[in-house]
Amino acid sequence: MLNDHVKLTYNRQNINVQNVNIDDFKLQAYNIINKYINNDIYKLSYYENFILNNFNFYEKYNIKTTYAYNMINKLKHNNDNYNLIIFYNGTIVHIKKPETWFLSFQHAEAIYPNIIKNNLTCINKNIYELLNIAFFKDSIFIYIPKNINIYRLHIANIIDNKTSYLGSCYKIFIITNENNCLHLKETHISNNNKTYVSNSMCNILIKENSQVHHQYFMQGNNNNINITNTNVTQNHNSAYKLHYMTYSGKYLFNTFNINLKEKNASCNMYCTNMIGYNQKTDMHIKIIHNATHGISLQKIKNIYGQKSSGNFHGNIIINNKSNKSKADQLNNNLFIANDINVSTSPTLEINASDIECSHGTTISKINKNQLFFLQSRCINKHNAIKILLKAFILENFQVTNNILKFFQHFKINDWIDNNLRDI
Repeated sequence: MLNDHVKLTYNRQNINVQNVNIDDFKLQAYNIINKYINNDIYKLSYYENFILNNFNFYEKYNIKTTYAYNMINKLKHNNDNYNLIIFYNGTIVHIKKPETWFLSFQHAEAIYPNIIKNNLTCINKNIYELLNIAFFKDSIFIYIPKNINIYRLHIANIIDNKTSYLGSCYKIFIITNENNCLHLKETHISNNNKTYVSNSMCNILIKENSQVHHQYFMQGNNNNINITNTNVTQNHNSAYKLHYMTYSGKYLFNTFNINLKEKNASCNMYCTNMIGYNQKTDMHIKIIHNATHGISLQKIKNIYGQKSSGNFHGNIIINNKSNKSKADQLNNNLFIANDINVSTSPTLEINASDIECSHGTTISKINKNQLFFLQSRCINKHNAIKILLKAFILENFQVTNNILKFFQHFKINDWIDNNLRDI
């Protein structure tokens, strides 16, 4: 199926879909989008910029810069044991190890028509999911077979534009089979200061007794708009664990919708956002407990630089058939400068009696007593703040071996230095 998929990637004008007209779904989504322009719900979002700036979502595949070539080659020659799929400006350009169960949405529709149609339907979609449906250029559908116990997959998205207002949209759909264990890495990388919008959608169905360990890292620039939509459905005795980190970006919008559909499902989310000068982040998380003995944990940490702003809305819903469930939610916000605007709203909706839940939020600056303690040990103020920020970040990551390598890999030291200059 790889040859067919690559043909779809490079020659999209030759697509002939028999059972579902994807262009009809795109047109339907676009028409609904236009109705949102005057909707008060989105007055504070960047949606109007998508229309006014006329982002180009249809630019053809064409690797433009030395940076792109080098980054693609670096990813290709990485000696880790992950299979690799590279999206370049929303188009698949490389698959390290083609699998027969890697399909485009067009091919998957013939085998799994209901799944594809439900994924493309415009019903109950937010504005950013509609944008993804209307403008996505490429897609991949992955159904991991039963006989694979552990599978490692790295999906990389490289944004590379010489001109401003490039638009990049793509879709991922992953289904694990019973007793699978999937290690999934997602990375979003950009290295120039041109304005662009990236809008990705990742849907994951975790079947009985399966696990998904999901690592997500986003590195943008000061002019980009990054939008991610992640939807996870969990069956009996399944587990989903997310480690998520973003930094840089004019506007970051992230939605996570987790459905603990069957009993004994567990979800653990560890998210860290580093919001720099004059940047904005918007994170919405909804976890629905639909069966007994479900467990969910959210630990959301945000660091805010000068003139930054952020919004967090976390919603845990315990339905009436979800007794013996446990849910914990905590949002910590740390300010390293002044003139910051933050709104945080961790919420619980409880419709069952035999449950255990907690939720909370904190907003604070650097602890003066901790800072004084470090400075009294002959550590200057700048380095003392760096130590405290790193400790704040490390709480959300399981770093058991080389901590220095961890910070170098994610360029956390560079971000901290850049945002402490004016303090």
